[in-house]
Amino acid sequence: MNHYFAKKFQLETEIRATKQGQRSIQELYDFMVKLWDQMARLEPNDLIKSNNYRKFQEENQLIQFLLALSDKFEPFKRSLLRRRVVPSLQEVVLELKTEEARLSSSSRYCKGKFAVDDDGDVPEEKIENHEAELSGGIVAKFAAASLAVAGVSWALSDYLSGSGSGKVSLNIFS
Repeated sequence: MNHYFAKKFQLETEIRATKQGQRSIQELYDFMVKLWDQMARLEPNDLIKSNNYRKFQEENQLIQFLLALSDKFEPFKRSLLRRRVVPSLQEVVLELKTEEARLSSSSRYCKGKFAVDDDGDVPEEKIENHEAELSGGIVAKFAAASLAVAGVSWALSDYLSGSGSGKVSLNIFS
């Protein structure tokens, strides 16, 4: 009993302390899945079989994952919290990978356009100002198209699984 409790305590501590740091979204997700899998092995079998418990666990894992993200994803987190329906962890990871690619391409573009500091980085305020300039350009159009494709995919998935109407409403300008 004491070993079980100590292991669970250690895993909970590690999950709560996890931060994205230099990891990509996929690397962070993979790391956290390993911790969640270890935690699941400590859970009673009858509890794991409960649909309500699985839903609770998925929401809990989504919260843990969002808390581990770096500050550059704060706008994404705020937008996620305003949604009527909470997406699954897998849907959030897919969206975050798209956002990560957008931020990376925007950052690379900015680094080519601005003087860099001693570390080879563009000062953050210059990137933020320039990202505002790009908002009507190709990056914004790509992001809008990516969201539309994701919405269609979710609607099709819902329709095929019988859990929804197949209709999707994307308001990408809110």
